[in-house]
Formats: sequence, C-alpha cells, structure tokens
Amino acid sequence: MKLTVLGCHGPFARRGACSSYLVSHEGTNILLDMGNGSLANFLEAHSISGIDAIFLSHLHYDHMSDIQILKYAIGQSRMRGFDIPQIPLYLPGSPQEVFQTVTAGGDCFSVTVIHDFSETVVGNMKVVCSQMTHPVE
Repeated sequence: MKLTVLGCHGPFARRGACSSYLVSHEGTNILLDMGNGSLANFLEAHSISGIDAIFLSHLHYDHMSDIQILKYAIGQSRMRGFDIPQIPLYLPGSPQEVFQTVTAGGDCFSVTVIHDFSETVVGNMKVVCSQMTHPVE
C-alpha cells in the first residue's frame, strides 16, 4: 500500500495544496479529502479516470474545495467526448447546505453518506469510517 501526500497545508496555504491524500494499492486509487490545489497535484501523475473513490472526512472547504473543480473537469472532459464514469463519493451529510452544494449539479458522483462505523470495499481495500471530535460532523 502506498500513501501519497497531495496536500497537507492548512486553510490559508501560501504555497502548496490543502489536505488531500492518495491511497494506492494494487491498481486501486482512493482520494482522502480534496483540499484546494490537490487535484492539480493528482493530475501530475494520474488521470481523472484513475480515481476509484473519494472519501471526504468532513465538509470544511480546506478538505473538499477541489471537489467543485473536479466536477467542472469531468463536465469539460465529457463535452470533449471522453467517457468519464461516475466516481463513488463518500461524505458526511452535514452541514446540509455544504452537502447540497457538493452533491448538486449533474451525475459526476455516486454519493454515499457516511456515518460512524460505515464500511465499504473499494477495489482491494476496505475502508472503515469513524466519528472524530471536530466542529462539524
């Protein structure tokens, strides 16, 4: 299993990207969070179609703002004739207004709301979610 740090800076990053990590194992790629600037770092070595799933730990923008950029990139790629399938997106359901913004507009993602002890298998990896103490779910 390989962990690649795509971004690790706080919400006011002067250089680099905010929180995002790529977990790869035997051809499966999972993105954990997508803070601003992280998509560009991912695309340096991979294509959008190389994303098997995305997990957002919580809905603070420094952990998920590039989801909006990814939606735009998927739409533009499809308009140019590329077949980009829906990407499984796992995220908490609150705050509701941010959840609606992330999940609205098109068919880029197949959305699953995660809860404490949610489990899923992506490719050859099992992911178990756990609630942490934080200002949002």
